[in-house]
Amino acid sequence: GYLESGKAKVMVVDTFHLFPETMDFLKEIEEFYNFKAEVFCAEGIPVGDKAAYDKRYGADLWKENIEEYDRVCKVEPFQRGLKTLNTD
Repeated sequence: GYLESGKAKVMVVDTFHLFPETMDFLKEIEEFYNFKAEVFCAEGIPVGDKAAYDKRYGADLWKENIEEYDRVCKVEPFQRGLKTLNTD
């Protein structure tokens, strides 16, 4: 199908504050449907590396400065993902 062939892409933004089951479920559906999602997170932080995120931004950025958290963890990764995947 479209997922296996790469004609359809799945983009995920990891905010580092998702429920643990979210990324586990993503892995399950990747295996079941034989595709690999494109995961984007805060710029300069390796995907899935919460410790690196906490070290750079602090574990409580979402409580201390919600606007900055939204920019760093949601808006910028989403926009970068759209650009990287050449969406229109």
